Amino acid sequence: MSPRPPQKRGPIARRGRTGGEAVIDGPEAITPRWLDEAIAPQGVSRRRGEGGIESVNVQEIGEGVGQLSRIFRVEIVGGEDYPASVVVKLPSDDPQAFRMCRRMSLYRREFLSYRRVTPALGVATPNLLFGEFDVRTHRFVLVLDDVANWWYGRARGRDQLQGADASEARAAVRAVARIHAPFWGQTDRTSESGSEARTAKAPSEHPLSEFREIFRPLVRWALQFVYVKSLPAALARFPEAFNSRHREFVAAFGPFVAAQLAAASSGPKTFIHGDYRLDNMFFSSREAERFAIVDWQAAAIGCGLYDLAYFVCTSVSRALRPRIEGELLEEYHGELCVRGVREFSIEKCRELYRASVLACLVRQVIVAGSANLDNERAHRLTQTCLRRTLHAIDGVDGWAHIASAGRRSALGWAVTRLAHHAARWGSARGRTQAGPGLRTGG
Repeated sequence: MSPRPPQKRGPIARRGRTGGEAVIDGPEAITPRWLDEAIAPQGVSRRRGEGGIESVNVQEIGEGVGQLSRIFRVEIVGGEDYPASVVVKLPSDDPQAFRMCRRMSLYRREFLSYRRVTPALGVATPNLLFGEFDVRTHRFVLVLDDVANWWYGRARGRDQLQGADASEARAAVRAVARIHAPFWGQTDRTSESGSEARTAKAPSEHPLSEFREIFRPLVRWALQFVYVKSLPAALARFPEAFNSRHREFVAAFGPFVAAQLAAASSGPKTFIHGDYRLDNMFFSSREAERFAIVDWQAAAIGCGLYDLAYFVCTSVSRALRPRIEGELLEEYHGELCVRGVREFSIEKCRELYRASVLACLVRQVIVAGSANLDNERAHRLTQTCLRRTLHAIDGVDGWAHIASAGRRSALGWAVTRLAHHAARWGSARGRTQAGPGLRTGG
């Protein structure tokens, strides 16, 4: 058992290729020979039976927690200088999920995050022991440290449905500041001058050269369209999540989604996790401050306050959030300052946080209205996150943000009307065609 995360620059860390030759199709291909060839210490070449892995036990993990990949824990028997187990990550076997991941480059983003970016961050993440990504098909394989082996085997995941306690929330907030600080205001991928994050590299070699901004203009309008289109289904599938005031608000918010996403992304840019929530975190069973984060598929460039707001909105209970929300903001701001971030006031931090809380609603409504929630936990998690986010919006006075947005633009009006028509057409089509529509499960 490892007492702490392995060093990022060990002999088998950060290995990755983009050719696709070693990509496998499924767990049946995770054999002793394949794994031995993938993660054998560099410079070691063995013949079969000479100190290699003797056998493997492959078990699928992470089902029912909103994963867009297949994840396997592989226990290793035999072999010299190997861990007790590793984690192997493969693409989803759901064709619809795979197409979405390919369209949004989610698999490529995670591969690049582990290969180029996470070693520079001030937070524990699994080492990339082996990785391969096929740029043509977007099939991939990642072999990662098994976080469960860390801290003398005391690393544990937490249930997002239950929510983080106060000490875990503080640890997560300080950790996300450590993720954001190294690239804070340093995402100009064409510059070779500046901080350590931009040391004398050609633009193509910058760690963030292949990452895009999370809420770039075209994406903002696309998300407004999908939000408005998904809202009727979200209200129908999760009626208990919305009280009358919330129903009125989410409808009024539709025409202003793009403007609100622009406001949420108006602050200093940095590298963000993009899916910073409790299901992707590990803590020590004895010390909450020992923290690790996994799952970098949504990594992007954006305002760091989005990660913070997304964590607070989805992973802190409605009872706890009002008591510690202000403290968490101060913890985040203080950690940024300790790590060298300058000219970023606590007032600006609060302003961007409030805008980001409303931005979090967009994802929750889209998931609630359009995702295929085919198991009970996914359904319960979506409902819980919706309720927590709406409660958080009450706390930042969401109506005031709509009022401050002013009149909706002609483009905003057109996008909203088009989305309403699409939603009505989809509803009518669903009533006339045989077979179920979106499954809610549970």
